[in-house]
Amino acid sequence: MKSLVVYSSKTGNTEMVAQAVYEALPEPKAIYAVKEAPPPDGYDFIAMGFWVDRGTADARARKYMEKIKGKEKRGGPVRHVGGLSRFGARRSLP
Repeated sequence: MKSLVVYSSKTGNTEMVAQAVYEALPEPKAIYAVKEAPPPDGYDFIAMGFWVDRGTADARARKYMEKIKGKEKRGGPVRHVGGLSRFGARRSLP
C-alpha cells in the first residue's frame, strides 16, 4: 500500500501530527506540505491535515482536496481527511 501524508500548518501543530501519522505508516510512504504535494493519483491511502480557518480548511488545503474529491467514492485513496484547530480535532470528511 503506497501512502501519502499531506499537511497545511500555520503554527507547526498540524505538521507535528502529520509527522506522527507518517511515522506510523508502513513503507512505501511520502509526506509533503500541501504547497509541494504531488498529484494524489497512484496512492492507495491519503491522510491530510490542515489548520482550520473560519471553521473550515485553509485555502491551500481546500484547493488540494478538490484534486482528491470523489476518489473515495470510486474506491480511491481517501480514507480520512481531518483538521486540527486550537479547539481540538475536527473532521471534515468521513
